[in-house]
Amino acid sequence: MAVAVQAFRAFESSRMQRAKDILTDVSPFAVRMPLILSASFAPLWSPADLPVAVGSVEEGVAWSRGVVRETVEQKLKAVVIAPQLQAA
Repeated sequence: MAVAVQAFRAFESSRMQRAKDILTDVSPFAVRMPLILSASFAPLWSPADLPVAVGSVEEGVAWSRGVVRETVEQKLKAVVIAPQLQAA
């Protein structure tokens, strides 16, 4: 559990500057809006990835949450835990 808290704190601190930049941005809306509209995010999964056995919305949501959790854990290991292990 302590590793999870430590990993979250490291993630949180890495995002603080970005949050500050967003909240204190005084650029005109006309400058910011094209940047906002051009932002895109890679999907974590597609409907084709759903297991055939999913028989209800609840099962699909549970599966999706599992995929998201697994993806986040992999990224945390790569970004937070691996560098800590290399430094030790």
